[in-house]
Amino acid sequence: MFTFEEDDPVRKGGHAPVNWAVLNTFCITLARRQRWRTVPQALRSWANQLHQVFHFLV
Repeated sequence: MFTFEEDDPVRKGGHAPVNWAVLNTFCITLARRQRWRTVPQALRSWANQLHQVFHFLV
């Protein structure tokens, strides 16, 4: 199983693939900047601390 399910062809057509690629890259960049060892660790942490996610976006 992949973290962002990149190989799942559900998002076809239009601008959706590009938008998802930008979002995936954004999340990976945030995880690296916060010094997380792996992306799944960062995602689990962010899921439990939504106020941090909103802080990143604002």
